[in-house]
Amino acid sequence: MAGKRADRNASGDGQSPAGSHTVLAPTPSRIGGVASSVVVVGVVIAGIVAKWNGAGAGHCNPLSRWRICAGRGTRACPCCAAHTARRSRDTIGLSRRLRRMRTARLLFGGVSLVLAACQPSSSETPVAAVSPPAQAACMLNVGWDPWEPYQYEDAGGAVSGMDVEIIRQLAADADCGVSFVRGSWQDLLAQVRDGTVDILMGATPTAERQAYARFSPSYRHETFALFTRKDDAEALAPKTLTQLTQTGRHIGVTDGYYYGPVATQLILDEATAAAFVTAPLVELNYTRLVAGEIDALLDDPFVAAAVMRRKGWDQQIVQHPQEITSGEVSLMYSKAGLDASTMDKLDAALQARKGSGALEAVIAKYRE
Repeated sequence: MAGKRADRNASGDGQSPAGSHTVLAPTPSRIGGVASSVVVVGVVIAGIVAKWNGAGAGHCNPLSRWRICAGRGTRACPCCAAHTARRSRDTIGLSRRLRRMRTARLLFGGVSLVLAACQPSSSETPVAAVSPPAQAACMLNVGWDPWEPYQYEDAGGAVSGMDVEIIRQLAADADCGVSFVRGSWQDLLAQVRDGTVDILMGATPTAERQAYARFSPSYRHETFALFTRKDDAEALAPKTLTQLTQTGRHIGVTDGYYYGPVATQLILDEATAAAFVTAPLVELNYTRLVAGEIDALLDDPFVAAAVMRRKGWDQQIVQHPQEITSGEVSLMYSKAGLDASTMDKLDAALQARKGSGALEAVIAKYRE
């Protein structure tokens, strides 16, 4: 794997806690306004209740009449003489009027509770709102490009993979959160340079990159190999990468990848540079190889196995006998975006996990 990220390396990949709120102490103008609102609401509700009860000048209150008659009898009620014949209907309508009165009382009580809740606190001291839960001490913007099994998007849309699992663990050890930024490796290198991306995973240190980035201790091994179509395997097997570039063959590579010193020299040499066809994303090289647009490609064997399995090309593409490069890869820290103390915390977490065997356990899980 070191080869792949190395290639990419050589070529030139929270809200802040809400502010606390305060509750202001009451002022005479606020209290006066609330009192006026209570009076107005009370008058309106009293009018509604009076209307429902039939109160008013020149009207007999059926509800009051029924209550008087129930206590003193029909003859004792001055209002009942004229309405004796309607008592049965009054009895039937009583339950409806009682329900209306209960509704009015509930309405009045509810409004009173709302107004009470809206009143300012009686305390003269501003009261701070509840503080949000403690958040991570830092947030890391981690760049990634599709490179299964190291970095990829799973069926549920989550960023996953060996490198992703490792960086999540290291960030947690350093009390940092992680935000993933997807892009091509070439674009991500530029973002590391300007500080908009803090970290790239699986990167090979090079002199060019060290001008704008710092590298962690190595955390895994990486290899690059040559892949060809199965139909051409026998004819191309005896030839080295250098010989392929001298016989009119075309080799697919990915922008920004570092494929080791031999391949890099061939890519940069004017005499052989034309033999290399670049692509912004790894999988485009496989598409071109199957279509016959190129004769070979450079990639990590684990990545090649994942792509061929997913695309159904495992019977069409084979690995060439020659290994192109092999080495260690690291985390790549942006000097413009990440402070030295955070880099030190991540390095310490990495060394601790290497020493405990936890790091190797993650790597082994993805290479089984």
